[in-house]
Amino acid sequence: GTNNNDHCHFVKLYDKFHALSSRGGVGGGGAGAGARQYLIRQCVSCSFETMVPVLNTTTTTGANISSDNSSSGNVVHMSSQNPQYNDALKVIEILSPLFYRVVVSSMLSTCNDREDCRLFISLIMEKVRSVIIIKMRRNVCIMMVVRMMDWLTQSLQVFLYSSLSQASLDHVNVALEIGHDFLQQLCEIVSVVVQESRVVGGDGSGDEHGSDKDSGAMAKCIHRFQCAVLGRILPSFVKYSTFTVNVPCLESVLESVKTVMMMMNHGGGGGGGKNGVIVDGLPNDVFHKLAIMSFMMQDESDIVKVLEILSLAIQHRHHQQQTSGKESHHGQIMVYGILASVGFVFQSLPSCSNVAMHLIHYANESFDLLQAPSEKVATKDKDDAQPSHVYDLFCNEIDDCKTKLESLIHQLETCEQNFTIENQCESLLLGLSLLYISTSNAQKEPLRKTVITYLRHLIDKYLHLGRRCLPVLVASIQIFINTDHHEISSTDQVLSSLFELMCSCLAKDSSCAHEVWSILSAMTTGTAPVNVQAMVVRLYPLLCKSNKRLYSRINASLSNYVSHANVSLRIAAAASLCDLAKDDLIRDVSEVIPWVQTFLIDEYELVIYFAVTTLYHLIVAEELDFSTVIKVLNKKLVLIDDVHAMVQLPSIVVEALVQLMGLGEVAGASDSEDDSSDDGRGLSEIVISQQVQAAMSGLLNLSIHIAGCMSNQNTETELDVEGNLRILRFINGSIAKYSLERIGLSHEMIRRECQETTEYDRVKQVIEMSFEISENYMDIKDEHFDLALIALSRKVVLFEEDALGPSLWIHKQKHYSQRHRTFTHLTDALKAIPESAEGTLTCFLVNKLVERAESALIHPSRLSLSLSCLQELALPSQFVSLLRKTMDTDVDEKEILTGPCVDLLIAQLRIMRRAADERREYVKFSIELAELPSELFFIELWQHAPQFLESLSVIIPQWNSAIAEELIPYVWSHCSDKLDGDGTFYATAFLNSLTSILEIKDKKTSPMMIKAIYKVVITDALSLIGTAMKGKINEPIHAALLNCISKIPLQVLLEHKIFDLANDASIRIQ
Repeated sequence: GTNNNDHCHFVKLYDKFHALSSRGGVGGGGAGAGARQYLIRQCVSCSFETMVPVLNTTTTTGANISSDNSSSGNVVHMSSQNPQYNDALKVIEILSPLFYRVVVSSMLSTCNDREDCRLFISLIMEKVRSVIIIKMRRNVCIMMVVRMMDWLTQSLQVFLYSSLSQASLDHVNVALEIGHDFLQQLCEIVSVVVQESRVVGGDGSGDEHGSDKDSGAMAKCIHRFQCAVLGRILPSFVKYSTFTVNVPCLESVLESVKTVMMMMNHGGGGGGGKNGVIVDGLPNDVFHKLAIMSFMMQDESDIVKVLEILSLAIQHRHHQQQTSGKESHHGQIMVYGILASVGFVFQSLPSCSNVAMHLIHYANESFDLLQAPSEKVATKDKDDAQPSHVYDLFCNEIDDCKTKLESLIHQLETCEQNFTIENQCESLLLGLSLLYISTSNAQKEPLRKTVITYLRHLIDKYLHLGRRCLPVLVASIQIFINTDHHEISSTDQVLSSLFELMCSCLAKDSSCAHEVWSILSAMTTGTAPVNVQAMVVRLYPLLCKSNKRLYSRINASLSNYVSHANVSLRIAAAASLCDLAKDDLIRDVSEVIPWVQTFLIDEYELVIYFAVTTLYHLIVAEELDFSTVIKVLNKKLVLIDDVHAMVQLPSIVVEALVQLMGLGEVAGASDSEDDSSDDGRGLSEIVISQQVQAAMSGLLNLSIHIAGCMSNQNTETELDVEGNLRILRFINGSIAKYSLERIGLSHEMIRRECQETTEYDRVKQVIEMSFEISENYMDIKDEHFDLALIALSRKVVLFEEDALGPSLWIHKQKHYSQRHRTFTHLTDALKAIPESAEGTLTCFLVNKLVERAESALIHPSRLSLSLSCLQELALPSQFVSLLRKTMDTDVDEKEILTGPCVDLLIAQLRIMRRAADERREYVKFSIELAELPSELFFIELWQHAPQFLESLSVIIPQWNSAIAEELIPYVWSHCSDKLDGDGTFYATAFLNSLTSILEIKDKKTSPMMIKAIYKVVITDALSLIGTAMKGKINEPIHAALLNCISKIPLQVLLEHKIFDLANDASIRIQ
C-alpha cells in the first residue's frame, strides 16, 4: 500500500490470472477465477487501508469535538490540500484502473468475469458506506466524502457507457442488471449522506467559514449526483431496455431518488439550518430527459415514480426561487409546457392521475405568473447565458422559434431514415409542449400555426404517436371552448386548426380512431356550443378520408342534422355531405338522395347551394345519371331552361346550377350510343337527349339575358354585377365542356349551307356579348372570367377553321395586286376577309383586334384578350406586323401584352398546317427577338423572357444553320450575365431547351446546329458556370447543365477535353 505503482501491479496481475482462466485444463478456469476475486478483495482492502490512520486520528478528535469543543466551534475542517483529502484521491487512484479493467473484461468475456464486476462493486460500496458514515458523524473532511461520491457517480457512468455501448445484444441484460445493482447501492449511500448532512448541519454549530464551505461542496455533490442519475444514467437504462427483455425494474431505484428529493424538500439535507446543505434545483434539460424517459417507459409503476420525481423537483425549484428572490425566465415557460404535456398524457392512467393532475395544476398556475415577465424575472443567470439544451432555443423571440421549427419540419420531410424511439419521443414532447404553450399563452399565438404543421408532419410519419398527442390536443381545445380569449384574435380559426389536426392525422391510426370519434361525438351533443358542433360536423369528410372505417358512424351522425332546427348545423351538414361526394366517399348513394332532396327545398340559400353542388360531384363520380339529376332539379328546385325562374334564385345557387348543367357530355354520349344501336343509324349521327338540350338552352338563354341586362346598364338587374360576372364565367366554362357537335353545331352551319343556324348563332352571340362585358368591366372582373371566355372562343374558332379550311384566310382577289404584297397598315391586311368567313366568330375577333390595335388609345388588356382567343388558329403572316407593333408600343402595363405576343408566336411556330412562306415570317420575327441586345431583350420580354427561352426547343430547329450557329452563343450571353438570384431561371430555361433539341434530334436537324449546341454547352456554359459559381452549388443550374451534357456523345466530350474545362470541383465530381 506504500507503492505509488500499486494500481499498475493490480491490473497486470488481473490480466495474468485472466489468461490462466482462458487456458482451461484441470482446475485452470476455477483457479483463475478464484485468483481474480482474491486480487479484487486485496485491491479494495489495500486501497482503503490508507484511510485507517485518518479514522483512528479522528476518533479522538471527534470525541473531543463532540464533548468539549462543540460550543466553541473548534471543528477540524479539511480542504483539498489536507492529507486526508489526498488519501481519498489515493484510494481512487488505486481502484480506478482495476475497476475499469474489470468492467471492460466483464462485457467481453465469460460470466465469471461479470461476477468479478459484481464483487468489485459490492466491496467498494461496503467500504465507502462505512467510511462515509464515520467521517460524516465526526464532521471531518467533508471534501473526502464529496470526492468519493463524485468518483462513484462517474464510475457508474463509465460502466454504463463501456458496457452498453460496446456489449452485444446478449450482454445488454447482464449489463443492465449489474448497473441496476450499482445504482441501487449508490442511491442508498446518497440517502445516508443526505441524512447525515441533516444531522451535522441541523444544530448550526461549527466554524462559520469552514462549515459553509463544506456544506456548499456537499450541496454541489448531491446536485451533480441528481443531474447524472436523472439526466444521464436512468435515461440510458430506459433507452437500452427497449432493445431487450427481462429488464430489471427501476421502481426501487426511482424510489430511492424520490426519497432523497423528499428529504430535501422537507428540510432534509440541512435545508433549514444555518450550515445545512441547500441543493440547487434541477436544470431544464433534466426535466426534459425525465419527461422523455416517462414517454419511453412501459411499466406503469415506473412512470408513476418519474412523475412524482418531476413533481418534487419542480416544488424544490419553486421553493428555491422564492427564497432566493431570483427566477430565470429563460426556459421556464418551456419547462412548464413539458410538465403540462406529461400530465395530460398520463392523466388517464389510474395510478398516475393524482400526480398528473398536480403537474397540470402547477403548470397552469406558473403560466399565469410568466405571462408578462418583469425586468427582474427576465434577467438571465450566468448558467443560462449559453443554453444547455435544445429546448432553451425555443424560448427566445417568436420569429426565431418559427424559423427553428420550420427547419425541423424540413428535416421531417427530407429525412429518409426513421427516428429512434428516443428521438420520436423527444420530437413529440417538443411539439406537445409548444402546442400547449402557444394555446395557453396569447403572446405565443403567431407560433401556433407552425407548431400544428410540425405535429402534422411528425404524426403523419409516426402514426403511433397520435395516442400520446390526443390528450394534449383535447386539453388545448377545451381551453378555447371554456375560456373567453379576448387577447386571441381568431378563436374559431384556432379551434378549427386543432380539430383538423385531430381528424387528419390522429384518426389514421386505428388504435386512436375510436378515441377521436368518442371525443368528437361528445362535442356534437346539445350541451356543446353551436359553433363547436358545426366545426366538428364540417370536419367529418376529413375524418372519413383519414379513416374510412368511421363512415357508418359519420353517416348516422349526419342524418341527425338533415332537418335540424338550427340553420348553422344544417348548413354544416349539407357542406359535409358535399365534400363527401367530392372525395367520392359515399358508399350507398340511395341513402343520401333523400337528404339532398330535403336540402333542395330548404329556405336558406347556402343549404340549397351545397345540395346542388353535391349532385354535381355525384355526376362527376358517375354515381348519378345527368338526365336523372336534371329531372329532379326541374321537379324540386326550378325548370333549368326557364330563364325568368332561374334569375329569381339566389346568385350562389345559380352559380352551382350552371356548373352542373355543363356535365351533360357523358350522359349525352351514352344516350347517343344507345340510340344509334337501336335505330341502326351508326355513330356518325349524334342524338342529343332532351335533358342536354334543356341544359344547353338554359345556359345560352341565361347568358344572353344577363349580358343584355349588363350591357344596357339596367339598374334593376336581378343579380348584382359581381354575381353576373361569376355566372357568365361559369356559363362559358360549362359550354366549353361540350363538344360543339353535341350541342347541335355542324360544319354546314358555319358554311351557311343550311337554313337552320340558330344554335351556332346563339353560341356566337354568347361569346360576342361576353367579349363586350369583359371589355366594359375590366376593373371588376377577375382573370378567371377571361380564361373561360378564351377557352370557349378557341373551341369555336378551331371548329370554324375545320369547317372552312383554307378558305378562311383566302382574301378577295382585288386585295392581291401582287402575290407577295406588303401591307403598310395592319388594317389593310386584316380587312381582307373572304365572303365565306364573314359572319363567323373569327371575323368578329379579327375586327376587334384591328379596332384595338389601330386605336389611338391602346388598352393592353383588351388587345391581349383578342390575341389569346386567336392564338390556336393558323394565322396569316400579316399578323407578324401586329406583333412587331405591339412589342414596340410604349404603353403602361406593357407586360400584359408581351405574354400573349410571345404565346402567339410560339403557337404559330408549333402549328404544322401552314405553307412555308407563311411560317417564314414568324421565324424571322423570332430571330429579331433573339438578336435584341441583352438589356433590350429582358426589357422587351419582361417576365416572359424565361417563357421565350423555354420555347427555343421549338424555335431554334426552324432557323437555318448559319443563323443558329451565330445566335445560340449570342442568346446564351444574355443568360450568362444573370447567374445569380432570379437570373437562375434564364440559364436553366436555355439549357433545358438545348437538352430537348438534343433528345429529339432527327435527320432534319442540321449537323452544324448540333455542333453549335455542343460548343455552347461544353466550351461556354460549362466553363462559365464553373468559374462564376465559385464553388457554390446552384442546384437548378447545375442540374440543367449536367442533364444537357449527358445528351452529348462521349467522343465529343473527350474531344473538347471536358475535364480540363470543368474547373468547378462539384461539377467535376458529378
